[in-house]
This record gives sequence, C-alpha cells and structure tokens, in this order.
Amino acid sequence: MNEYQLPEPTAIEKKMIKSLKGIANDEKFVFGIRATLETDELRQEMADAIADGDVRTEEDAIYYALQLDEEGIHHGLR
Repeated sequence: MNEYQLPEPTAIEKKMIKSLKGIANDEKFVFGIRATLETDELRQEMADAIADGDVRTEEDAIYYALQLDEEGIHHGLR
C-alpha cells in the first residue's frame, strides 16, 4: 500500500480489525482507522460500536474514529 508500517496489532486491535473487515475488507480503510485510533481504549470503543450496530458502514467508522480521536467521546455516552 505505502511505505509506512504500523506496529504489530495488540489483542484488542486485532478484535477491532476483525470487526472493521466485517464492514469492508479494504486494506486502506482498515489502515486508516488503525492509524487514527492510537490506544486500546479507543480501539475497544470502535469494536463495541460495531458490535452494537451503531457503526455499520465505512463512513460511520471513519466519522466515529475521527470523533473518538478528536473529542474522546465514548460509545454510549452522548
């Protein structure tokens, strides 16, 4: 894809990756979300939102990842 390499994923990140691939098995999409969500806490929030059906599309995931990254808003606390 490009020269930038992310580190080996943590167990929580692997769970999030599996959830993301259920939405779209697109390397660039998954890479972008992984690069945006830098902590396991945020990655768990994304996986939970997907499991709960609140994040269903690539667009939902991208917007939610940006929201988590910028505002630290957690799933279910709006």
